[in-house]
Amino acid sequence: MNIRIKRIVKYFISNLYPFVKPLVCFFSSTRYGVKVLVFCDNKLLLIKNTYTNGWSLPGGGVKKNELLKDAAIREVYEEVGIKINNLKEHGSFILSDKGSGKIAVFSCTVKSTQFKIDGLEVEEAKWINIGEVSRL
Repeated sequence: MNIRIKRIVKYFISNLYPFVKPLVCFFSSTRYGVKVLVFCDNKLLLIKNTYTNGWSLPGGGVKKNELLKDAAIREVYEEVGIKINNLKEHGSFILSDKGSGKIAVFSCTVKSTQFKIDGLEVEEAKWINIGEVSRL
């Protein structure tokens, strides 16, 4: 992808997506998402998206007819370039009072702390010690 297209996509995600997302959620039926706790040597991987503030877990939306597990694997690879396969599901949770969004939470352990962020959706990623989680 050339640099100009990357800039346009990054601009859209950073500046327009936060305004469009509520409309998409309002007019759509139940949306499913996934989040993945990725562990390595007592560390947890966190990401910072280009369109939100703060740190989060890797994850995202589930495509039509996609299994939750497959969505989790795909999202982690798209966002941080890590191939995972030893997922453990921890359940699904409702995101709002209206029940229009559900998120499935998974965890996995990887052997290497190396990652490669996509630069479009994710602007930064870092490993934190598990003990630091309560201070976030």
